[in-house]
Amino acid sequence: MEKITRIGKRDSVVIFTEDERCSEPVMSACEKLNLYSFPTDDYIDLIALPCFAIFIDSGLFFSLSSSNIEDVVEALSFEETSDLKIFFIGENEVIPLHFKKSQYRVLPSLDQKNVELLILEQHKKYLRLRRKEKNLEKIIARRMLLLFEGLKGRPIKKQTKAMEFSVSERTILRDIEFLRGIGELFEYDASSKTYRLTFSSFKDMYESQSE
Repeated sequence: MEKITRIGKRDSVVIFTEDERCSEPVMSACEKLNLYSFPTDDYIDLIALPCFAIFIDSGLFFSLSSSNIEDVVEALSFEETSDLKIFFIGENEVIPLHFKKSQYRVLPSLDQKNVELLILEQHKKYLRLRRKEKNLEKIIARRMLLLFEGLKGRPIKKQTKAMEFSVSERTILRDIEFLRGIGELFEYDASSKTYRLTFSSFKDMYESQSE
């Protein structure tokens, strides 16, 4: 089994149980994989602790009050692309009443080897999604910087910007085309081989904040 390089506290597994027979296999698997694990019997921790996987003792969870269950369900509701997976330990016929099938998986019993594989699989999914998030953040930041350069009246040279952001010239052109697509008019100056912002829907807002 491969060992994982820790990223941070979000790179962790929460275990909601009072039973050591539930917590021990998960904690042992996390230790072997070099991951953080947080055993708890406080339902608030299900909401508050950052993690990529939660193992829930079904018996303990559905002994909570209906309002507490609703609080957890509301907090853990997410889209199909979420990096969080919920594993319910033990059968419970009311699970589908609260969670979408894509959100959870039922484990009738815990086998450490199987738990290790489940955690490893979910961790890889978590890392893939985190990489996509980081790439998206970089794209947004780069395009915002290009827009601010234009708002300052500075010409944009694709070769220079490609080197500055460590991307290809084609990527800078795609960024400019994207900005044009949302109404930011960049015009190409053939004499200087640069792009200049000649109209922006953000101009008035930018100028008012610069005063």
